[in-house]
Amino acid sequence: MMTAGARVLPELAAQLPGRLVVRPIQGGAEALALLASETPDLVVLDLMMPEVDGFEVLAQLRGRDQTRLDSGHRAERQAADL
Repeated sequence: MMTAGARVLPELAAQLPGRLVVRPIQGGAEALALLASETPDLVVLDLMMPEVDGFEVLAQLRGRDQTRLDSGHRAERQAADL
């Protein structure tokens, strides 16, 4: 069953052809499997997912060098926003 929130991103992607790729997944375990082979620009998590919840997915993302946002990246992004 897809929630209303889960339908929003594919609808948005349809309005922005070529700019946004949305990969809906069924749960945290599937998310972690996908993230093991890909490094996305953006991840939108539901905190209450089956198998592995969003908190655990986030913790694992923060533990990976490819997806961890460290203070150096934060400083670069803040400077770019000025």
